[in-house]
Amino acid sequence: MEIKAAAEQVSAEDRYELLHWLAGSEEMRRRELEELRRAITVGVEQANRGELAPLDIEEIKTEGRRRLGIKA
Repeated sequence: MEIKAAAEQVSAEDRYELLHWLAGSEEMRRRELEELRRAITVGVEQANRGELAPLDIEEIKTEGRRRLGIKA
């Protein structure tokens, strides 16, 4: 891919700036919102079919801490 090859030719600082510019773009936000809506739709459809699992709050908190790098 030409874009990837071009990005590899610039400094790490410029790649970092490019990443933040892309992440903040309206197009990226729109795509992320569309992806979230699709995931929610799938979850609602599964719930409507009775495809549910018990909610383990402690497991959710542990995973969240792990993702954030927080030691418990």
